[in-house]
Amino acid sequence: SFTDVARLGALPNPQEEPLLAIFAQSVERLVHASHETVRDRRINEFDQVRINSFIQRPRIWERPIHVDLKPSTYRQYVQVWQRLVCFAWRSTRPEQPIRLRHWLTTAQLAELDRMEDLARPIATPGEVATNHERLDRACLSFSIALLDHPLYGDLFESTVVGFLAVLGVDEERQTFRDPYHYTTYLSALVKMAQMLVIQQAVELARDGD
Repeated sequence: SFTDVARLGALPNPQEEPLLAIFAQSVERLVHASHETVRDRRINEFDQVRINSFIQRPRIWERPIHVDLKPSTYRQYVQVWQRLVCFAWRSTRPEQPIRLRHWLTTAQLAELDRMEDLARPIATPGEVATNHERLDRACLSFSIALLDHPLYGDLFESTVVGFLAVLGVDEERQTFRDPYHYTTYLSALVKMAQMLVIQQAVELARDGD
């Protein structure tokens, strides 16, 4: 049903899904770190222009990435990537009855498993908390791996594309969203992808890779 599919991409309930709530917190920290990176000019303007362009000759997009969003917009945008990570985890559980067409690559599965291993001690009362930095690095690697999904045939093999389809479901009206109400989600996904790519580049440079 529309409801069951839409819930695959919902924000986590901390009481019922503590592991996913920890994933969501990791996403929020990563986006905040990327925002600070751009704001503090730790990435030069040329690179900001490059990350803001999807074509060889940017033309109207020949300007640095804009990250100074309204607080409400910033929160909504972060939530979209949080929902993507939750969707990836929920939709690949063996007990999940809904089978969509996407699949995770070996690299994606490895990073998602690493996230789970690092997050479980945090979610388990009485256990020593895992270093959040290690979890955030795994979450960042997983996010980049999702963007780096090779497509050889069916577009819906990509988890990101599958999630975009789920975002199009209007659970309340039991139908699909119209283009006007859908474009905000697409803009959010693009903006978050850009910011996470920036963060990955900064961390690789810091590590000397």
